[in-house]
Amino acid sequence: EGKLVLDNQGKSVFALGQEASLTIPANSCKLLELKRATKATKPILVGMSGHTQLIKNQLLITGIKGKPGHVYPIRVRLSEPASVKKVKINGVRQDFSVTDSEVRLDVQFKGNAYPRELDHWIKPDGSIFEFPYHNKQESLKIKTKFRINKDVVQLLEKARPKNFGEMSEKIAAWQVSEKYDYSYHNFTCSRPERLWLIIPFTLQKVSDVKVSINSIDVGDLLMNDTTGHSFYMDITDLIGYGVDNEIELFMQEMNENEFMGPFLMYPGEELTGDVLSKPKDIDMRVIYNKSLISPGPPRYIKGANRPVISDATVMGN
Repeated sequence: EGKLVLDNQGKSVFALGQEASLTIPANSCKLLELKRATKATKPILVGMSGHTQLIKNQLLITGIKGKPGHVYPIRVRLSEPASVKKVKINGVRQDFSVTDSEVRLDVQFKGNAYPRELDHWIKPDGSIFEFPYHNKQESLKIKTKFRINKDVVQLLEKARPKNFGEMSEKIAAWQVSEKYDYSYHNFTCSRPERLWLIIPFTLQKVSDVKVSINSIDVGDLLMNDTTGHSFYMDITDLIGYGVDNEIELFMQEMNENEFMGPFLMYPGEELTGDVLSKPKDIDMRVIYNKSLISPGPPRYIKGANRPVISDATVMGN
């Protein structure tokens, strides 16, 4: 994206030997590049892409866009941050704080967030099922509610392939075929115009997985192949748009830390530049901070010398 990023502690500049920890959003990846830090002679925007301008004691940040409903941390590195008395983002005044080197604030974009990760699951007794780090479950029934934005219907329609008329029925047949091995066609990208529910597990030793949507049993689930660790379901026509929907899962013999959290897959929404004056209704996400699978035996002989990085250099920009 060509932007400076923040670590989980809101830092973007590190001394030699310091460690940084970053949380990567679900179903995404980041390519990071290390650069030598330079002294700020003009405002430097960190955390998002955009433009900054300092006019007397007013800091103006313009041209930033984000996902509706999402909150983004922003930092602006300045030589004299204490001189800033007012901050505006895309014309909207914001609350902020200052340190000895930067201005700090969080910005939330207007609109309802588009749900994808289904992180909040309830047991029949009303208690919360905590994951991804959980105990072995001999039998588990959990449910969650979600609301899909109405305009997702248009997002799906826009994603319809140009050769849809020719390929749609063939792909659908391949997905349930027992005669031919077309497992590579099962992946959801083969049908981008459909709304998919993905139910992933670490090792998929779980048995008897059943799903009901809005109290209707959906029947057999798709699998990418016989050795995959995820179940797939086309729920395009099983839910209501702009209204609450409920998913109920039933599983047996689920091992420790096997449940990774179902999510919805559909085309991305358009970014917006409209911002709120202050964040509200922040939805907390499930965060994975260690491996769900116990480490195996070491890949080197005990007592032997392991590879060591003896020297490293960060090249000039």
